[in-house]
Amino acid sequence: MTGLTFRLSGNTAMFKKRDVNSSIYLTYNHIHKVALLGLLGSIIGLDGYLQQFQYNELHEDKMEFPKFYEKLQDLKVAIVPLSSKGYFSKKLQVFNNSVGYASAEEGGNLIVREYWLEYPKWQIYLYSANQNIMSKLKDYLLGGKCVYTPYLGKNDHLADITHVKEVEFSIPKEVDKINSLVSMKKINFTTGSLRNKNKEDMFMFKESLPIELVPYDNIYVFDTFIYTNQYVKDILEDKCIYSCEGNNLYMF
Repeated sequence: MTGLTFRLSGNTAMFKKRDVNSSIYLTYNHIHKVALLGLLGSIIGLDGYLQQFQYNELHEDKMEFPKFYEKLQDLKVAIVPLSSKGYFSKKLQVFNNSVGYASAEEGGNLIVREYWLEYPKWQIYLYSANQNIMSKLKDYLLGGKCVYTPYLGKNDHLADITHVKEVEFSIPKEVDKINSLVSMKKINFTTGSLRNKNKEDMFMFKESLPIELVPYDNIYVFDTFIYTNQYVKDILEDKCIYSCEGNNLYMF
């Protein structure tokens, strides 16, 4: 099957963890599927959360999802961290939000503290059985076009999309390693030695990431992902691993 791949990067990124309610806002270490669909939706001009909220305020027949998620939720994606061990450095940023209505304190000034990813970079692979969606994504991504400016979590963090091309996905005959983020529910990996057979130091990065939205409320549904150079012991679900450009990818 034919899909697309591109390199996604930026100087900084901030994918805010909604479950944190403190004086410091935290970020996920990687772009997650919902955020990636939002980025792709902005490129091809699909409405987001604000338009869903505005519509639901005025109508009894509520929109289940923002338009970008409604149209793109069946898109299959794979996310490959372009870092040695699957994580990026973070830096705490402290700045003032002085728009006047940001805080109830005198002066309306809010001091914001949040962590930003520094120089994140991923290789993104995607495929859709919906040929209308796939054709539109190809048109905009290959043509370097966008309706709305894509960013990495917040509009402070502009996204850089490069090396866009069409690719072919196939079912691999054998799978010894997974080169992308992969759900822990789908794969069993070997354990034991701190080095693999190529004498590489073993590593495993693990993080709980959003994979879908709950209708109406837009609450995240989570899955635990890992990124590792350990060898595969068992694949627990058929047709979730695809081969492309010499990589074994978990598409979800």
